Amino acid sequence: MKTLKLFFLISLLLVIQIVYCDVIPDNSHYVDKCVKITNLSDYSDISLIGYVAEPMSIPAYLITSTDCLKKGYKYNALHIFAVENSYLSDRDITIINWLKDDHAIKSNIQIECNGEYLPNSSPISSINQFYRIVGFTETSMVLYKWMEVNKFNNGKLDSIITYTYEGDSTLLSKKLILKVPSNQNNSAIELYPNPVKKNFYVKLNNNYQGIVSVKMHSSDGKVVSILNTNKSEKLINYSIPVENLSKGIYFVTITMGEAIETKKIFID
Repeated sequence: MKTLKLFFLISLLLVIQIVYCDVIPDNSHYVDKCVKITNLSDYSDISLIGYVAEPMSIPAYLITSTDCLKKGYKYNALHIFAVENSYLSDRDITIINWLKDDHAIKSNIQIECNGEYLPNSSPISSINQFYRIVGFTETSMVLYKWMEVNKFNNGKLDSIITYTYEGDSTLLSKKLILKVPSNQNNSAIELYPNPVKKNFYVKLNNNYQGIVSVKMHSSDGKVVSILNTNKSEKLINYSIPVENLSKGIYFVTITMGEAIETKKIFID
């Protein structure tokens, strides 16, 4: 019986090794690939998370526009999520199951960022691919590959291929959209006191829980105050200081998921 169990264990280990080991083709060479998402600075209110789940998971990590995307073994799927920066405050991203987190929205495409083996007859020595964020739908962050640069080992000049986005970008939001159940959109929002001299309060009394964005801008459209926070209670007040602002009319936009409301306030 012990012999049978030992045989089964050895067989299992051999199978695992076969599954997770590269089979290197004859007469081939390895080509490194670097994949980047380059326009993150256009979306300063969000962060991108790289997440690799089973069978061979690696810790979730923040994606930057300057670093190559990374993941574990080539058979793993790399999931890319967009999340509001305010949600990441004081959170350990490595312990979150991003596949089930309602505060994150997934990319529309799967990106393969591991290198590959090419025949020795191919002079390609490295591949660099560049992606952009186009915008957001209610269900996904839309990415597309806009350029690929191939380098060669035979002295040939770099090959540069550019692509255009084939969809209609006007149908996409430039802001991250988080779906909120309809029963949470009936918001009771109050600004007081109004007029205000030093501080006013944004009072929210609704069932919404999640990221709240409060942006205040002047009558000429200039943003003068931004507050991003997480609402976890039904009734809450946010204090907004205004004593350093000039007198006049201002507009306060409150965003809760898909619900957006703008109110007017006067600084006396």
